[in-house]
Amino acid sequence: MNTTKGMKVRICILAVVAILSLPVFGSGSSEYKEETIVTTVSNAARIIGALEAGKPGEYTIIVASDPNFERNDIYDGLAAISDSLENLPDSYRIHLDLSQVYTRSIMGDLFSNVDCLVSIILPSSLELINYGEKGGVLPNYGTILYNCKNLTYVYIPANFEGEIGSVQGSLNFRGSPNVKFGVASANQLYSTDETGSMLLSKDGTTLYAWPTVTGTISIPKNVTNVRSYFFADHPNITKIEIHKEVTSIGYLLGTNLIKIDVDKKNQTYSTDKKGKMLLSKDGVLLDCLSVSGNITIPDSVTSIGDGAFSGCSSLTSVSIPDSVTSIGYRAFSGCSSLTSVSIPDSVTSIGNPAFPGCSSLTAVIFEDSSSIWEDNRNHYTITVADPSENAENLINELGWGYIRYASSWEKQ
Repeated sequence: MNTTKGMKVRICILAVVAILSLPVFGSGSSEYKEETIVTTVSNAARIIGALEAGKPGEYTIIVASDPNFERNDIYDGLAAISDSLENLPDSYRIHLDLSQVYTRSIMGDLFSNVDCLVSIILPSSLELINYGEKGGVLPNYGTILYNCKNLTYVYIPANFEGEIGSVQGSLNFRGSPNVKFGVASANQLYSTDETGSMLLSKDGTTLYAWPTVTGTISIPKNVTNVRSYFFADHPNITKIEIHKEVTSIGYLLGTNLIKIDVDKKNQTYSTDKKGKMLLSKDGVLLDCLSVSGNITIPDSVTSIGDGAFSGCSSLTSVSIPDSVTSIGYRAFSGCSSLTSVSIPDSVTSIGNPAFPGCSSLTAVIFEDSSSIWEDNRNHYTITVADPSENAENLINELGWGYIRYASSWEKQ
């Protein structure tokens, strides 16, 4: 049979089946409906829209490509399907099968905030998620399946090689806490555990998603890497237990974690006594949980890493020991309650900027100081040591603002 002709016949059959499968909404019936609807990309949005006028129920909607559809036609059709689903309340339970939609990519921003979506089978030819056209910011911008509170199952096809999590162009399960996974056995990047609860790398050593987990999480024994921002995307996790083989844990910024436990035999990480700070074995303070008030950094710390205290909005002051030699880029970003920081003379490097978004910060003081540097853009003052060649060199490295000597001003 001619392939094009066969395709047209098949689509015509699908269209007829779609019409025959439309739910019949009886005016007096209160019956909870269970229907299977077979349709095409071009007709699906209209059919889904018609459901709203009828009885709530459980619907399996199987969507296939239209013949001779161009890529933009498919994008537009999928966008219309997504919009129609967003309009349905969660008294409708939709199982969406897109396996017969032939597209290598889906536009980001689709199929998010859809309360009625219970399961979705992604297109069998899908490879990537495009960034999207609506604009906005993460965690949802340019992603799909974000904040689908009733979503319980996602099937990932063999060719999919896109990102996972709160990054542009990804499958994003943040706000979808009930999801389990199926992954085609031929997929070369992803796999699941036996229960389908975890989305893993093909070899099982990297953890990408585990939406159903709550409370304390023990990193599975086979997992040695946890993707970046994993914990920010899993707000129901409050404590992590890191076994001795873990070598990468990602960022802890923006999480609801209250404690970290690390196996003492781990060769990459350690913590402070309270389990609030994640440290590297060579003394870098990598991350700090959402601490408040006044804190003292342990003497074992030699460097405050990039973004280490980022987002700690209740932190008011910090004591830095003489063991610290460097402060990283945006180390105290967004610490809006931080009023002052004393920096020991041991510090020889400061990230530029180190204190953005610290709206309460009035002074960053170098020990034994008398000279002052004022940053016009961030409205805080740095006091430099007298006569401190070390501190003066740091200010010159930063390259913006002024150093004040006695009553005179000298622009850098």
